[in-house]
Amino acid sequence: MNKTESRKYFLSVRDSIPEEKRLEKSAAITERLLGTAEYDRCSTLLVYVSTGSEVCTFPLIEKALRDGKITAVPFCVGKEMKFRVITSVSSLTEGKFGILTADESCPFADGFDNAFCIVPALSLDESGNRLGYGGGYYDRFLSAYPGIKTAALCFEECLSEGLPAESTDIKINEIITENRILGVM
Repeated sequence: MNKTESRKYFLSVRDSIPEEKRLEKSAAITERLLGTAEYDRCSTLLVYVSTGSEVCTFPLIEKALRDGKITAVPFCVGKEMKFRVITSVSSLTEGKFGILTADESCPFADGFDNAFCIVPALSLDESGNRLGYGGGYYDRFLSAYPGIKTAALCFEECLSEGLPAESTDIKINEIITENRILGVM
């Protein structure tokens, strides 16, 4: 399958998981993530705001805020993705593609020395290849900050044995599912 066909396939797989089950699996994924050394050590958490059938990130965002971590969410400016720091989920407003993002009054995050980036994915393979939504936002951002540790959250049924990858695709350091953590780099 090419990337377009793979996106349609894995989106349908993810959408077919009943909402109650998705939330249950999301809670297990969040617990695994919170137990990682990367989460414990980071001072800044860069995290997507979940939408639709994605792994739910709202409990993770709320926990990071309670833990005193600088918590920043994506904010798109043209083809560039930046991150804005939030102090509560009430700082979120509808942005590009109808996805919640930080209100424009929130400051941009800077200095990613001790950051941990949680990346969205439709699918991942055990080599750390990620199938995103096709905009390249995360690949461009992560290529500009190669030292940032990354994790992608994924339901087990959305893991793939092999995904098409291009030279501009950035591999993920860890894959976290409801059943396991795969360290790939």
